[in-house]
Formats: sequence, C-alpha cells, structure tokens
Amino acid sequence: MSPQREFSEQLRCGHCVNVAPMEIVSKYSEVREETFPQAITPMGVLEVAWQHGPVHEMLQCPACKAITLRSYHWDDNSLGEPLDYHILYPAATANELGGLPDHIARAYEAARRVRTIDPNAYAVLVGRVVELICEDRSAKGRFLGQKLNDLAERGEIPDNLVSCHA
Repeated sequence: MSPQREFSEQLRCGHCVNVAPMEIVSKYSEVREETFPQAITPMGVLEVAWQHGPVHEMLQCPACKAITLRSYHWDDNSLGEPLDYHILYPAATANELGGLPDHIARAYEAARRVRTIDPNAYAVLVGRVVELICEDRSAKGRFLGQKLNDLAERGEIPDNLVSCHA
C-alpha cells in the first residue's frame, strides 16, 4: 500500500497562476528538541522541553507540474497560531504587472490562468489583451494589425514587433 499523499492549502502557483491545493512531494525538517531547566526541586532539576526549527516543503502544482519551494518555522509553543509560510521559489511576481491599467492586468491574468489548460483559449485571450492595449493607447485603425502599425509609427511599441507596411 502506498503512503498517504499530503496536500497544502489552496495556493496560487507562481508558474502558471493556477489556484489549487498542491501536493507536498517532499519535506525537510530541521526541528530539534530543546530542554531548559525551569526549577530546582528536592527531586532534582525540573526541565521544560519543546521542539522548534525550520521546515522546508517542496510542492507540486497539479496543473503545470512545476515545483514551488516554501518554508516555515515550527514551534511547539506557538499556541495554535497559524504557520507563517514563505515562498522561496519561484520568486514573487507581485510587481510583474505593475504600471498596467487594472482592466488590462485583469485580462492578462485571465489569459495566464488558461495557458496550461487550453492553448487556443490562451491565444484568443492574449489577443484580447493586445486589443485592450491598443484601445488604451488610442491606436488608430480598423483591424488589429493597423492599430499595431499605428502604435509603432508613434513610437509606443518597437518597430520590430510589427510590419509597418500598412
């Protein structure tokens, strides 16, 4: 019989942005027991013991199968406080969409969510993001290619991204 699989709480994958519980595929613990004298009694020294130390977990995303590495500090005396997890890998991408208007950032996030599920849907949604950018930058033209040429001619996007032969 295979060992029971263990899963994390719902997490957002830093690779594919899927939100789901991830399988904990490996765990490394440096938790150690410490003892300290608390009081001296006629029967000897009364000691208090507790366990504490860092724990590292390797998690696997169910959608893209990529690995996330996180750590936390275990302490017996935390009195039921939630663990404070730190994602070590992949690096946080909180500023990845910084500077984009909210509606464009939301459209881009929607596209990223389906990237590993359906490449055709991803392509359509990325096209929609490009259309939103053109709209936001007041690009002129009837078709997307014409709008991109307009942005290139105005210097808002690099010329080598589009063919400027309208």
